[in-house]
Amino acid sequence: MDIKLILSSAVISAVISGCVAVLNFKRQNNLQYITGERKVWREEIRTIAQELNGASYKETLDALVRLKMRINAFGNKEKDNLYMYDAHIWKVIAEIEEKKCSKKLLRLKQKQLIEYLALLLKFDWERSKKEVQGNIRSIIGWGLCIMSAIYMGIILVLENEDINVNSVVGDIALHISIIVILYRVVSTFVPCTEGRGNIEKEYKLQIQVVKLIVGYLKCMIPSLVCIFVDWISADMIFEKYTKNNIDSSNSIFIIIAFIFGMVLLYFEKALNLDSKVLYVDSINKLRREYEKECSRSVHSIVLVKIGCRINKFLKFKKIK
Repeated sequence: MDIKLILSSAVISAVISGCVAVLNFKRQNNLQYITGERKVWREEIRTIAQELNGASYKETLDALVRLKMRINAFGNKEKDNLYMYDAHIWKVIAEIEEKKCSKKLLRLKQKQLIEYLALLLKFDWERSKKEVQGNIRSIIGWGLCIMSAIYMGIILVLENEDINVNSVVGDIALHISIIVILYRVVSTFVPCTEGRGNIEKEYKLQIQVVKLIVGYLKCMIPSLVCIFVDWISADMIFEKYTKNNIDSSNSIFIIIAFIFGMVLLYFEKALNLDSKVLYVDSINKLRREYEKECSRSVHSIVLVKIGCRINKFLKFKKIK
């Protein structure tokens, strides 16, 4: 019996090790491919930005055609404050393509677009670095959560000889599925930051800090919800099979392992928050500055035109 148990354990360990190795190999290949494609994409964006600098109206339109193929298409025709979909970039493109503007206004729009692209490249570079470093916290976190559920099933089977193993496996699988789906759903409906901008208000540093703290608190919500649901679900499973006659130390270990896993998942989300908040605030600042400059430029052009017409009128009067 002991030999069978040892052999079974060895086979299970070998299967798990093989699966982990295959998944890690696939992940490394995918990461290498994505990293290479992003490098090419960044070089193309830099080239387009260089071409926009001081270009004529026709050359600008040609560069914009290539740019539109390299930014997020979901941001087109959307609200211009959806920065994570590049909606602010699409807005400037639409303004340039709408009608031929003065040379001064065109230079201003080109400069605005170049600075937007510089922010986009910086944000993507920071995101790429974090992806290359790996989401080890997320892997360990989910591993602890799943292992706590599997350990719960093992304890139930070992402490109850007459238990229906198939029923336990089904309940544990359902328990894990509920937690995973719930975490994804809550994370989708309660994002840490929406990636939306607001140029109506110029936030002070204290307000920006508060926004960051609120984002950190929102990152906690998926983990807290899952901990609460896990506690209720585990209690129901224990009551179903053991009538709560189980060693408290095992229950504590299961709860602690799950909580620690959720804490790691929280840090994985929270550590990516600062770059998003900084990206959104930087775009807001640029938009405020350029909208003021564009407004002044348009007003000056109108005044010049009015002045020219007045001069023409006065000259016409003198001739008469």
